[in-house]
Amino acid sequence: MKNEMPTIQDWVKELGLRESEYQRIVGLLGEQPSELLLRMFGAMWSEHCSYKSSRRWLAELPTEAPWVLEGPGEGAGVVAFDDETAITFKMESHNHPSAVEPFQGAATGVGGIIRDIVSMGARPIALLDCLRFAPPRSQRACYLLERVVAGIAWYGNCIGVPIVGGELEFAACYEDNPLVNVMAVGVLPRRRILPSVATGVGNVVILYGAATGREGLHGATFASQDLDPSKQMEDRSSVQIGDPFLGKLLIESSLELSQQPYVVGLQDLGAAGLLCASSEMAARKGDGMLLDLDSVHLREPDMTPWEILLSETQERMMVCVERGRESEALALLAHWDVPARVVGQVTPGPNLELLFRGETVASVPAHFLTEESPCYDLPHSPGERLSPSFSPQKPKEMAQQQLSDPNLASRRWIYQQFDSMVGTQTLLGPGEADAAVLSLHGKSWSLALTAGGMPSFLRGNTRDAAIGMVAECTRELVAVGARPLAITNCLNFASPENPEVYEDLIDTITGMREACLAFQTPVTGGNVSLYNQSPTQAIQPTPVVGMIGKIESSQKVCRMGFSHEGDAIWVIGDWPEAAKDHQLVGQSQESLLEEESWK
Repeated sequence: MKNEMPTIQDWVKELGLRESEYQRIVGLLGEQPSELLLRMFGAMWSEHCSYKSSRRWLAELPTEAPWVLEGPGEGAGVVAFDDETAITFKMESHNHPSAVEPFQGAATGVGGIIRDIVSMGARPIALLDCLRFAPPRSQRACYLLERVVAGIAWYGNCIGVPIVGGELEFAACYEDNPLVNVMAVGVLPRRRILPSVATGVGNVVILYGAATGREGLHGATFASQDLDPSKQMEDRSSVQIGDPFLGKLLIESSLELSQQPYVVGLQDLGAAGLLCASSEMAARKGDGMLLDLDSVHLREPDMTPWEILLSETQERMMVCVERGRESEALALLAHWDVPARVVGQVTPGPNLELLFRGETVASVPAHFLTEESPCYDLPHSPGERLSPSFSPQKPKEMAQQQLSDPNLASRRWIYQQFDSMVGTQTLLGPGEADAAVLSLHGKSWSLALTAGGMPSFLRGNTRDAAIGMVAECTRELVAVGARPLAITNCLNFASPENPEVYEDLIDTITGMREACLAFQTPVTGGNVSLYNQSPTQAIQPTPVVGMIGKIESSQKVCRMGFSHEGDAIWVIGDWPEAAKDHQLVGQSQESLLEEESWK
């Protein structure tokens, strides 16, 4: 039989679009889309890029406060710390790539979140990671754990950003689908926060960094579908390859660019590559963009327009500069040995127009790709309320069980692979306190950081668990002497098409909202990772948060552990009735104080 040409319906299915979404595209365009346009919509309307199943609920999170300078929608959230300085931070997931190629999946997750920070005009100063794996008893579980940790360490250590904290939990539900969530933090001047825009008709767009290749194709759609272990080798083509040494050059060149008066906007290239960066930069201010694909520096010959557009080659960024000043920007990048080319210009809009071999191969309003994606409120219903089960045990059996639980094992072997002191700003690093603490050069105050999530067994009680998760991070910052300021999040769930999973997602956001309002910690950005499941197993709800706080003086950093003999030991908070009249519970020596001496 002859091979039949794929139909429109075949393309729709391959790209992860629903039939109703295809009809919506036809309605917007007024005609049937070409294969190229359909691929563009498939990537930009994926869950990974559009948040079509979650943004209805994410809109309910509190995002504003007097100290929030930039909230959700930019490359990263920005919070004011004093009259001159701001802190930017964000958390992202790289779950599916880490499941099929753990070293590069984890490494490029680190590189991607660092570039989000850099795109704001900030210098990255810290990384934290929240990891979830199956217990390390099978060969696959051990392999994934070891290679993910190695990938994080390799990229972070090479690029010179300290990894100062994080969290690791083991549960059987992560056997097929480990979770790799990374948080990055940066510092920048308040007067120069760069927007991710391309505006001003005639202004020039420059693509700089690595040459574009075929790696990472279908990355956005791959991250928006179920994992299939039988297709692991096939899926590896969707995983990007990192280059931390070029990443370091991108940091330094981008920081110098961000200080130039001719720079209009800056954005990194992540999911959906050049397509996402160009359409988002143009759509934010309602302008258009003419993009010449022939000008893109290619790593491989004979790349098609959709491959150039959707490649997720790492270590690339896009900058918009004022017309006539492009030679200055190119000279600056050449000084750092960073390849760069002019690839387009801002047009009156609203169309993103693509040229290839001298012809227009696509022209579509940019906001169709970024703002017109469907927004779903899917069916949802409460699932079975699960909680940990306990059975009576003898003390010896209980001790043996606890000591064999990998969740209680030391994490030293992991964080010893990380350089937590590079940059010489780390005051408290991994294993030293409940939260990491960094000093900032020339500042009297310090920055406190933490990241963590709720236990994976709390499905069906996710609202209360989400409240507890935010509360725990708040306590961790308070424990080092910091006032909590804001959070970022990563919401990791299985298929939202499962009504119980979707209910858990809604309950999690509801609980997070309540806690953030109570603690006055607005959400400045984050990430949603769905379809974390295989044909045989789905993860339990696994939201995680990253939180930052301010310590007014570096002299007031609280450390863990007893310091001096004779110091009083207090418990603060609620405790059993019998102890309510006795707030002091001990001393850092054998004898207790007489009751009358401390009442």
